[in-house]
Amino acid sequence: MELTEIPEGFKALLPEEAERRADILSRMERVIRLWGYEPVLPPSVEFLLPFKAVDDALERLSFKIVDRKTGKLMAIRPDFTTQIARITASSFRNEEPPLRFYYRGSVFRDIDEDREFCQFGFELLGAVETEADAEVVAVVVSSDFIQDPKSAKIAPIKTIQNSNFFIITSCIIDKCRIIPAFIYRVRC
Repeated sequence: MELTEIPEGFKALLPEEAERRADILSRMERVIRLWGYEPVLPPSVEFLLPFKAVDDALERLSFKIVDRKTGKLMAIRPDFTTQIARITASSFRNEEPPLRFYYRGSVFRDIDEDREFCQFGFELLGAVETEADAEVVAVVVSSDFIQDPKSAKIAPIKTIQNSNFFIITSCIIDKCRIIPAFIYRVRC
């Protein structure tokens, strides 16, 4: 191993790609703020248990480390949505829904391909189902989040219910391309 070598599946973004990513994220953040979404920045490391409780696959995908203070297993963030559910349940349980949050940052997964990637997403919590569906679709369609809306695929995800809030995730950034990821229970 050489001193300039990095683990497989990770990479440094050089100026051109770093600028492109920063521009995309900035544009996405401007649009999502117009819809009333507020930023949330979860920690990069959390206990593994909440990820495992949501989906066993998240446990398998996680880079794991042991907390020296508690002896508990921790995960380097494999997903944001689980963290947003935890934050909502612990810090916003007494807030009147709907709640609107967005986030951006690196996600880490112990897989064969890209093991670190940038994710931007937003969550609409506690809204009436049909209104939530309509808003999430409207945010994605009215923005330049996806480059070819005709090719967009909308896929259901597992429902996460926590303190009477339902999580709806919309889009992520992948290799500096904007692609739709998940929209909960959208009827086309």
